[in-house]
Amino acid sequence: IFFCVTKRFRKLQFGRNNEAEALAFHELARVASGYLGQDAVYHQNFAGNCIENPSEYCLSGGLGPKKFDCSGLIIRSLCDLLDCTIETDGLRHVRDMWRSAEEHTAYMRASLAVGVLAVMRRRYMIDGIPTEIPGHIGVVSSVEDEVTIIHANPRNGKVEQSILRDQTNVMGYIALNLA
Repeated sequence: IFFCVTKRFRKLQFGRNNEAEALAFHELARVASGYLGQDAVYHQNFAGNCIENPSEYCLSGGLGPKKFDCSGLIIRSLCDLLDCTIETDGLRHVRDMWRSAEEHTAYMRASLAVGVLAVMRRRYMIDGIPTEIPGHIGVVSSVEDEVTIIHANPRNGKVEQSILRDQTNVMGYIALNLA
């Protein structure tokens, strides 16, 4: 997906200036909003522990168009925007997208803006040690009075637009690496 996405995203930008880049990111938020109201699920509920035992369903489930997990909504929205076939290329989970941003490969760190991706932390106990990892992702849909995101919310069972109330849970913002 990401070779295809970055190649087509560059074409969408008409010369890669900041104004065109902002327009492309706004389009991602618009496309994601088309899935509002669709079913949302926890990835682990249908795929099991993908960290220890990735399965084919781990890589293919939750990608919509009727049922999404959080990273599946992002992948589907990008593919819809750019008319790409969904191929996850090892970047199926939010933690993979975050790692890619840290390594400046398919994704990069970004500033808060409409259409960038907000990465939220999840807190786990692993071998008795409190650990924070990238655990949820959504598309920023507004930065006016309050920051809102479009995301697959498995707690409510729907893709929804929500206010990002607790900014301390945000690990950071990422976007496709357009360089």
